Amino acid sequence: HMTEVDLSLSAASPPSSGESMPVSSRKNLTTARPIDIESVGDEANNEEILPVNSQQSLTGTTEGAYLDSYKVEYWRAHKYAVGLTNPTWEDEKTESTFCDESCCLYITGMACSNSCFRAGRIGNMVVLRENSNGSKCMVGPFWPWLIFITYPLIFGVSGVCYFKVVRKFSAPEQVFWFALTFGLIIALSFTGFRDPGILLRKSERQIQSWIWNDQALTYRPRGARYDSDCGCVIEGFDHTCPWTGTGIGKKNMGSFQCFVGLVFLNLIIDVMLLTGAITSFGIGAI
Repeated sequence: HMTEVDLSLSAASPPSSGESMPVSSRKNLTTARPIDIESVGDEANNEEILPVNSQQSLTGTTEGAYLDSYKVEYWRAHKYAVGLTNPTWEDEKTESTFCDESCCLYITGMACSNSCFRAGRIGNMVVLRENSNGSKCMVGPFWPWLIFITYPLIFGVSGVCYFKVVRKFSAPEQVFWFALTFGLIIALSFTGFRDPGILLRKSERQIQSWIWNDQALTYRPRGARYDSDCGCVIEGFDHTCPWTGTGIGKKNMGSFQCFVGLVFLNLIIDVMLLTGAITSFGIGAI
């Protein structure tokens, strides 16, 4: 991911593994140069990403409102390793539009900040519910894709296949087909509505190999990455999948792999059923 950040470290001294990381800031973003933060300090060159000089100031852009003090203070005080985003979904209704690249954030702002429903926010992730044990039911920034495209495609193709072909099968064959279809839906739900592995902000190295991430003001293990779409650091981050609406990381990778496998299996079976390539599963009546 590319971001416009100046990582000038000439006046900064590297912190030791036991020192607390100062809450640092950036130079004016209007004069910054693009740099790939995630590639610096990667395993390939074994270099560390160190925090920027704590004496440098982070000020607003010439336009004024983007880096206001409230947003910056909220970002710096957050307990999770999040990037600089709007603090609430209410803010997205005023700072985004439906025609922006971030139209999903605008839709989220409209859906999650009204009198009927209000959702929490971690970066660009939507927290629907947080349980007493700390686990969360949440969706990613592309949840409209999940709700309005992925689920309708699954239910639509499966419905056509059932009413045209499967309903004529024997009971055991229908049970087999329903098991595959519901397995696909369950795997998708466990992927799209689960915390992918959002990292808590760490101002100190937990182990020596951890490196600094300036976008989220945190130390992170080398397997974790900051994702600009999700707006946070995710452990074991692989990619952001619009079809599931969320980032894929340590906590939902297993269900995502099941989802991908079942997508191909169900697709092949349904196409063969609809085209008449197979007329039954060969499962005898119980």
